[in-house]
Amino acid sequence: GSPDAPVTIIEYSEYLCPYCRLFALDTLPRIEEEYIDTGKVKFIFRDFPVHGQGAVAMAMVAECSGDQGQFWEMHKLLFERAEEWSASEELLTTLQGYADELGLDQETFTTCLEEGTPFEGIKEDYNLGVQDGVTGTPSFLINGTLTVGALPFEEFQRVIEEKLAESG
Repeated sequence: GSPDAPVTIIEYSEYLCPYCRLFALDTLPRIEEEYIDTGKVKFIFRDFPVHGQGAVAMAMVAECSGDQGQFWEMHKLLFERAEEWSASEELLTTLQGYADELGLDQETFTTCLEEGTPFEGIKEDYNLGVQDGVTGTPSFLINGTLTVGALPFEEFQRVIEEKLAESG
């Protein structure tokens, strides 16, 4: 969204969390349409992997895609196909298939994963979350107010409208 938007939402999330998936696929598109695309909300995603190595690995997949300008596309794909990749016997092959679908350079993508390039950034996101009082996913900071859980769109709308009114 617009860097000058009056409301900032920071989401702390991970790809193994079913409620994060619910938010990403159902609520976020509505927030995007009504508030992000209209310049009222700036949305920031931060990785908060609480479910161990698997969560870190999936965060790396999204971040490595982001290095090639396809973060949000991979983000959405990982949530849409969670059942598929979480049951995959050949996870790397499955993920490389997604990278192909998005037109990513395979070698760059695979090297990024193997070298763990985004790991420090993911750790930094996690530490920021801890500082912000986040204990689980999904959690949201809406202009500094911590909200926890995959709340319905209407609840986000209420808080966003409140924050917009405060900002004048």
